[in-house]
Amino acid sequence: MTEFFSNFGKKISNVGQETVKRTKEIAEISKLSNKIKDEEKKIDGLYTELGKKYFTLYARNQVAEIQDICSCITESLQVLEAMKKELQLIKGIKISSDYPVICIPIMEKEENQVIDTIEKYIKSKAKMIEWRIDQADFINDPEAIKRVFERIKSICTKTVLIATVRTIDEGGSFDDGDEIKYAELLELIAGSKVCDIIDVEYMKLRRMPGIFQTIRKNNSKVLISYHNFSETPDSKKAFDMLSDMQHTGADIVKLACMPHSEDDCLRIMSVTSDFRDKYPDTPIIAISMGNIGILSRIAGEIYGSCITFASGDRASAPGQIP
Repeated sequence: MTEFFSNFGKKISNVGQETVKRTKEIAEISKLSNKIKDEEKKIDGLYTELGKKYFTLYARNQVAEIQDICSCITESLQVLEAMKKELQLIKGIKISSDYPVICIPIMEKEENQVIDTIEKYIKSKAKMIEWRIDQADFINDPEAIKRVFERIKSICTKTVLIATVRTIDEGGSFDDGDEIKYAELLELIAGSKVCDIIDVEYMKLRRMPGIFQTIRKNNSKVLISYHNFSETPDSKKAFDMLSDMQHTGADIVKLACMPHSEDDCLRIMSVTSDFRDKYPDTPIIAISMGNIGILSRIAGEIYGSCITFASGDRASAPGQIP
C-alpha cells in the first residue's frame, strides 16, 4: 500500500513538473492549447484512479494517506490555470474582459491605402486592428492580398491583427453565395502567417469542417462570429448560439446584433455575463449595435466583453465610437 502511494504521488508530481517544463518550451499558441488538453486528460485519468483507491481506503478508514496525492493534484491544476492564462495573451496583450481591448477596423479599398492606414495605426501604437478584407477592391487578387501581408509583416510585431472577410448577409461586401471562394480566402489569409486572429462566420462554419486545422497550423486563433443587422434574438437563442460556438472549439466567440430598444441592449449584456460565468476560459465579444447599443461598447469590463471596436477613419458597423 505504501509503495502504491509513493509511486502514485511521484506520477502526479511528474505531471506537474512536466507541465511547467513544457510551458516554457512551447512558443506557439496552437501547440500550447493542444498541450493543455493533453494535460487535462492525464489529470482526469489520475482522478479516476484516485477515486477507485479512495473508495478502497475509505472502507479501511485510511483516507488520510491520500492527502499528499491530493496536494500534488492541486499543484498540477494551478500550473494548468497558469497555462490557460498564458493562452489568453497575444503579443503580450491579454484578451480578457478584465482588460477590454480597443480594435480599429481598416476599411480602405485600394492596396496602398490599406497599407498606409495599417502603418498609421501601428505607429500610433494601436493594440489591435482588424483588416476588413471584404472592403478591398483587390479581394479577387490573391497576389495583391499577399503583398499587403508581406508589407506589414515586419511592422505588425506588437499590434494584434484580426483578418475578416465579412459577407453581405452579415453586413459586409463579400458575396454570400461563393462559399468556395470564402474558404479559399481564409486559407490564403492563414497561409500568410501574419494574422493573429482570423474571423470565421458561424453560419459558414459547418460547411468548412477543415478550416480550424488550417488556421491553427499557421499559428492563428479562430474567432467565430455572428452578426444580425435586423434584430436581437431572445436570451435563450443568443446563449445557445454562443454555447454552440464555444463547443466548436473556438478560441474567441462574437455576437453582434441590432437592438430596437434599450431592453435589447441590456439582454445582450446579460447573456454575455451568463456566458462568461459558464465559460470563463473562452473570451467573448458581444455588441449591441447602433446608438441604442453604445453602452455595450463601453461597458465590456462590467458585463464580460473582451474587445470593443472604435471607428478609426471609417466605421465598420453602426454605433462605433471614434
